[in-house]
Order: sequence, then structure tokens, then C-alpha cells
Amino acid sequence: MNYPYDILWTGSHGSYREARGLELACPLLFIYGFRKPFMFYSPKWATGLAMQPGCEVIALEAGHRVIKTSPLS
Repeated sequence: MNYPYDILWTGSHGSYREARGLELACPLLFIYGFRKPFMFYSPKWATGLAMQPGCEVIALEAGHRVIKTSPLS
């Protein structure tokens, strides 16, 4: 079991009960590959990030290692 699942199911490491909303001090570019077995973030999080001023979310036809499978050149 990895940490996110452990934290969610057992409440270890402080759990996610006190998680705060997404508040960024600067713009963020989030690039990810969508061909992988599971994601480390939710679609709700990515949508919320894309709605932040100056932020952008880009999904590529790639696996976990985006630069290796889909170089941005």
C-alpha cells in the first residue's frame, strides 16, 4: 500500500481531514500523461488548477514518464 492509500484508509500521517483548498502563490504548469494505470490526483483537482488565473493543465498521450514517451520538442 502506498502513502496516499495508507493515509486515506488508516488516517496515518495526519490524514486528509484537514486538507485545504488549492491556493497557489504563483502560476503552475501541470503536464501529465494519461496512459497510466492510476492517477496521483483527481480530475476535480486538475480542473480546479486549470481554472486558477495563469495556470494551465496539459494531458499528453504518454505514460508516467512524460518526457521519455512524449518529448516536448
